[in-house]
Amino acid sequence: MLTLLQSKNLGMKVVVFDYILEIGYLRRKETVDAMLNGGLTEKLVELQRSEFGGDLIEMGKYSDENEESWGSREDGVGIGEGNFFYF
Repeated sequence: MLTLLQSKNLGMKVVVFDYILEIGYLRRKETVDAMLNGGLTEKLVELQRSEFGGDLIEMGKYSDENEESWGSREDGVGIGEGNFFYF
C-alpha cells in the first residue's frame, strides 16, 4: 500500500492517503505501527513537498471553516488547526 503513494497518478495517491487516514482514525495499533515501520512518515512528507502537495487542498480535502486545534466534525476528522479530512 505504501508503494502506491509513489504513483505518478494523483488520484491513486489521494485514495491511498484517505485509506491510510481512515486506518489511523480507527486506531488499529498493529496496522499503524506496521505503516510507520514501513516509512509512511517519510512518504507523506515527500508527497506533501511534491508538485501535487497543494492539489489535495484544491480537491476539497481541506476546510478552514473550523479553526479548533484538535477535534472532529460529523463528516470529517480534524488533524491540527483547521485541517479536516473527509471519509
